[in-house]
Amino acid sequence: MAAPDGVADALGAEPLSVLDTGSDCGDLLIEVADERTVRALAPDFAALARHSRRGVIATAGAADPTSDYDFVSRGCWATGCC
Repeated sequence: MAAPDGVADALGAEPLSVLDTGSDCGDLLIEVADERTVRALAPDFAALARHSRRGVIATAGAADPTSDYDFVSRGCWATGCC
C-alpha cells in the first residue's frame, strides 16, 4: 500500500514499502532504506498515533549481512517507545 499522507514526516524517514497489519493488530509496518535510517529515527509520536490504532514499526535489512541478525526494527507506539 502507499504510505498515508504525513507518515514520512511523522516517522522522520521515507518509506520504501508499507503494510497495514489490519484490524486484528492495528499497526503499520514500514520498510525504510537501511539499518542506519532505523537507528536514526526521531519520530513525532503524536503524529504517528494518527496513522494507526496501536503503532508503527519501522524495519530494514541488516547493514552487515554476515552479522548475527538479518534485520532491525523499532516500534513506535502511542505511548512513545521507539
